[in-house]
Amino acid sequence: MAIGPSGSLVLEIKNRTINRKDGTRIIEELHKKTDRIQGITHPIRFGLAARSLEGKEEYHKNRIRVYDLKDILDLAAYPLEGNDLE
Repeated sequence: MAIGPSGSLVLEIKNRTINRKDGTRIIEELHKKTDRIQGITHPIRFGLAARSLEGKEEYHKNRIRVYDLKDILDLAAYPLEGNDLE
């Protein structure tokens, strides 16, 4: 989790393949857990990282950040600049 003055990112990381049903359940649980976090700032962005993810396009349509192992390796290969994660 990252909490900053202009918003927060709540990201769950799993070391396995996540199907659409499990991914939806994980995101829903993240929403519930954030109610208990003191000092969290808004807007809150939610995300999921896993070895592989089924239905990545659907997550993107709902403005949920998702990363699979390939995405993470691609990020590691290039230095971040400015607001690349915005």
